Amino acid sequence: CCCLFAWAKRSENNFEDQSSTVNDEMVDRLNSLQESYEFCKAELNKQELSNKMRYDVDAIVRVMTIPLVQYFIVHLSAQSGIMGDSQTEDEVDYMILYALSVLPLISICDEEVFGKLYTELVTGARSYDPLKFSEILKTLQDRYPCLGLSCSDIGISVLSVSTDEVPCQDPASNPGIVGYEPTYGTSFEMSKIDLDVSTILSLVLMEAHDLAIDIYKYGRNAKKEDSISYTAIQDLSNPKSQIVTNIYDRFINDGVDYTRVTEASILGVDEFKSLSPLRKSAAASLSIVTIDLHLAILDAMYQGIDVCNQEGTDANRHWDEAVALFAGWAEGVQERGSDSDGYLMFNIAQQICQRFDTCDENDNSPVNGIIIQKFSNGQDFLEQLQCDDALNSAKEIEKLIESILIDNLTYRSMTASSSFDQTSFLLAHITATALVPL
Repeated sequence: CCCLFAWAKRSENNFEDQSSTVNDEMVDRLNSLQESYEFCKAELNKQELSNKMRYDVDAIVRVMTIPLVQYFIVHLSAQSGIMGDSQTEDEVDYMILYALSVLPLISICDEEVFGKLYTELVTGARSYDPLKFSEILKTLQDRYPCLGLSCSDIGISVLSVSTDEVPCQDPASNPGIVGYEPTYGTSFEMSKIDLDVSTILSLVLMEAHDLAIDIYKYGRNAKKEDSISYTAIQDLSNPKSQIVTNIYDRFINDGVDYTRVTEASILGVDEFKSLSPLRKSAAASLSIVTIDLHLAILDAMYQGIDVCNQEGTDANRHWDEAVALFAGWAEGVQERGSDSDGYLMFNIAQQICQRFDTCDENDNSPVNGIIIQKFSNGQDFLEQLQCDDALNSAKEIEKLIESILIDNLTYRSMTASSSFDQTSFLLAHITATALVPL
């Protein structure tokens, strides 16, 4: 049989220790969708049901990724000679096929790894080096969280003992963020908001504007604690703390709605209509980070201060989320962040120091280092309910982020004045838009 059910069944037969089978998970999700749809037709809790249906559909997409990854591992193993003498021309083609199915999904969070593996397993597949099997498998396993998967989702191959030499390990439940050690594990999910940014940019490049705006409005990667919906970038830019609400009001109440720039750049309308997909993508990226997520960082910090003033015990939950929104998941746990994978404010600061030759001796942004240190200081203050000291840390971080935006505006303005290019003017316009209401 060549149906998807049988295809998935054959795939899972090659693996053991899976947390659940793909087909069982598919049937459960489809039943859940059917049930939600019937309730929705009866007009019961439509918004809640639509969120649940969206989550189920997204879960189905992720579950269908599992057989793709499993077959990729199987044919990579075969081409590496691990399963005996199976390096046939057909086997090479199968490896290429499944590489083409899996690698673009990884590009959302790691373009550098995508490019490297694409060269080795697609364009250079005929000269693939079998000795690189363990390295490639480990690289793939480390990107499972990017795909919304875990080690137990994929399981352990039963076709080769060599995969035991590359044990799969899920990330810690509360990993660090560019050197900052969170108090709460919720920051790990929030940090994945940068994967939403990356996904939106990819969709804008493909001119899939409706899908891009859907992710902007409803999210796809940063799970909420209720586990049936996602944190959305659009929601993050609507503040809850009074201090940031006052800032937000300045964005929308002086006769010009500055927040509309993000949606316009994603949809490619108004001043962005004539831009190429690549330039629309650059505009959307800058707008999301400097307007939407800028407000979100401030709001998370000041929500933490509000909780502290009420003598709450979980002020650092919000504070940790501010760090996650500043740096993101792709930057990793090391203090210096990633060399090429960042998308958020941390990455903008890194780009600026490189453009103005102001990086430190390790080629890192000094401003990033100061901000992360002040986040760590504020974390300690909140833990000890020293709310005034934490407030001072928040204000200092706010000013440092403003300095990043000012430096970015300087760079964009210099580029625009020297090139007279429409895109440069629009990027300068977006950066100015992020600053004017402040």
